[in-house]
Amino acid sequence: MGAHIVAKNLYSKDGILLLAQGQELTEEQVNRLERLGYKDLLNEFISRETDESKATHQNIAERNVLPGLVNTNIVNVQNKNQFEKYKNSIERLQENLNIIDLELFNTASEILENIVFKSMCQPWWIYVNTLSNIDWIYTYSINVALISAMLAALYGLKNINDIALGALLHDIGKLLIPRKILQKPHDLTDEEQIYIQRHCELGKTMLMEANLSTEIYDIIYQHHEKLDGSGYPNALSGSQIPLHSQIVMVADTFDRMTSYWSMKVPENVLSNMENKPEKYPKDIVECMSSLIH
Repeated sequence: MGAHIVAKNLYSKDGILLLAQGQELTEEQVNRLERLGYKDLLNEFISRETDESKATHQNIAERNVLPGLVNTNIVNVQNKNQFEKYKNSIERLQENLNIIDLELFNTASEILENIVFKSMCQPWWIYVNTLSNIDWIYTYSINVALISAMLAALYGLKNINDIALGALLHDIGKLLIPRKILQKPHDLTDEEQIYIQRHCELGKTMLMEANLSTEIYDIIYQHHEKLDGSGYPNALSGSQIPLHSQIVMVADTFDRMTSYWSMKVPENVLSNMENKPEKYPKDIVECMSSLIH
């Protein structure tokens, strides 16, 4: 049976691009769109790919990929809203943290821009795009991805793109958590805590069909683990947590404690993490500290 191909751009009622023309969807993604209430639109927007149409759709897909690095000159009108959110997140992070190494910051920004704005035909892009509909999760995810990319670069890792993408999607499972629980800042019940903690498993499951790298799945599933085994979902400890997951663990904890409801001073958060080497990898925390000191 032929693949599902997006025949033309599909936008939400708010003008957000949900699916790009030429994007290939799996059967599960089509089923998910039906469950989200887009069943009546599928016949109009989704077509089956045949051998004869394959080359045509490939050309359409290639034209949908934005050329070069993203900047204000090449972002089209449909993506302008998302780009403004992205741009504002990057600028706030740089200002709030007072990043010292601007070259490193810009390199990480370019990597992230390519992921967010040049990947419309990737099977996981629909999830990145959906994140932009929830401002605080989107901003938080951008921050964690950018910090993780910088830390990975400082470590000289070769899989920075995978680490950045994994960090960007690390909280994707929260899209399946009731919003009233997500937006509750304090005093979660035991049942609500269980709901929240399920986002790691839910996120990994959501993306299994996308055929991503092991590193990306590790990050999504393990970013709440701690070195002493006190984290979740599997209470991993020490070397059981791979380096890429440890990097995002630190980035996630740091940004969560300095953003939104916590709003703690970055230096104080890092000092607290440095004083808990049993939980947080000391060398990664020191690298994080070097970025803003």
